[in-house]
Amino acid sequence: MNRVKPISTASRVAGAAILACATAATLSLHAQSAPPTGQVVGSRSFSPIVGDVDAAMKIYAALGLTVPPPATGTSYPWDDEAWHYDLHGGEAPGSQMRFAYATVPGAVPPATPLLVEPVEHRGDRNPRAPRAQDPGSTTLVLVVRDLDRAAHQLPEGLRQTVRSIAYYGKAARAMTIASPGMHLVELLQPDPVPPSTAPAGVNTIGGWVRVSVADLDKTLALYRDEFGLAFRISAPSDAEFGGVFASGGSGRPRLRLGSTTLPGTNVTLEFLEVTGVDRSPLNARIQDPGAARIQLTVSNLETTLQTLRAAGPSTVASAGGRIITHPRYRVVVASDLNGLYLVLTDQRKTP
Repeated sequence: MNRVKPISTASRVAGAAILACATAATLSLHAQSAPPTGQVVGSRSFSPIVGDVDAAMKIYAALGLTVPPPATGTSYPWDDEAWHYDLHGGEAPGSQMRFAYATVPGAVPPATPLLVEPVEHRGDRNPRAPRAQDPGSTTLVLVVRDLDRAAHQLPEGLRQTVRSIAYYGKAARAMTIASPGMHLVELLQPDPVPPSTAPAGVNTIGGWVRVSVADLDKTLALYRDEFGLAFRISAPSDAEFGGVFASGGSGRPRLRLGSTTLPGTNVTLEFLEVTGVDRSPLNARIQDPGAARIQLTVSNLETTLQTLRAAGPSTVASAGGRIITHPRYRVVVASDLNGLYLVLTDQRKTP
């Protein structure tokens, strides 16, 4: 699950489309120059914590992701590597994990598709029910050629209202689903639908990850000013997002969106701040369904852990709050100021 090798995912480029997902209009909004090189030098996968890996993989398959079957039997196996117990052992001591990989079609070589790695814990856990405005919640955005076709593949109980989402084009449409024991998933049909290297018969052609945050400025102070990531900032209206944030009650939603491409990869990561409406931090532990991890490669783990502590509340989820050492790399799991967990690795210094 956490053996580190360079896996790039996708960027929102409306051309040959490494992610084939975002529209050119989104990418052109408020482009900023890159800050000095910072602590983050690469990335790997999006790892949502789920209630049931088997059920999650069935949903991913229905959504058009490439899902390999279990190596044996009909259920994905529980992992028994000793160091995996330590990886989350600070918050989930002795808890066994199981995991699998699903990929999003549509990458251009040498890039690889967006990799989604659902992780399930045994034992003590408290499932969360994330909302898109709640800090710490994550949304897997999947770009599709035909939204009606994608919705038809879902169980009827998961289908939601289709809304117009002009932020991604005049006739763009989207549907956000919340499957129990999982993260949010947004199915997006942009206008125009970007070209993709995905086969013609494949409906899902790209994707990226969106993280809701409490304060975008404080989040940028960490990810832009310290981690060294370049961001594009925009302020779409709730109406441009299809009125999704005002639909649940009173309030006047105000949105701010920061988008970055992680260095050394084509991974696109969005941070979304929604104010003016009811919201509540997710406050999920690493083992709680609804939590999520993103894997980042950094230049030095000790420096990054200090930076996370200085930026705001941060919890080291690895056993004893310590760094786990392997022959060729080191790894530790810690949360950021929004409760998003980061699987941090660096290259081990050898004598």
